[in-house]
Amino acid sequence: MSYTIQIKRAEPISLAEWSEVVRSRTDLRFREEDHVARNPQTGAVITIARAEGEADLHVGDAWLPCFRWRGRQGTIAFNAPGDFDEPESPVRRVALELAKQLNARLVGEEGEEYDDS
Repeated sequence: MSYTIQIKRAEPISLAEWSEVVRSRTDLRFREEDHVARNPQTGAVITIARAEGEADLHVGDAWLPCFRWRGRQGTIAFNAPGDFDEPESPVRRVALELAKQLNARLVGEEGEEYDDS
């Protein structure tokens, strides 16, 4: 089961502001393709349309779906990977940098806040 963390602040993060931040970084890009998966039981291909404001994160040699702009809430959400509690986690490092760029903070599902310690 995944655990969702949000980049949030008192005033909503607009799509324009999120776009500016994504475009300012070389390790982020807006998702260009829909999400595609294959049902292992039936072999059926399942496609889910990409949403506005979704950004992929470059980790190692791959671009991974990661950050989702949530327009109604004015936040950026992502699922915490297994290594998120490790200070050297690439997703944690980038999420903290994004929070700083947006004058925001990282907040978990239970209201806990994450920092760079």
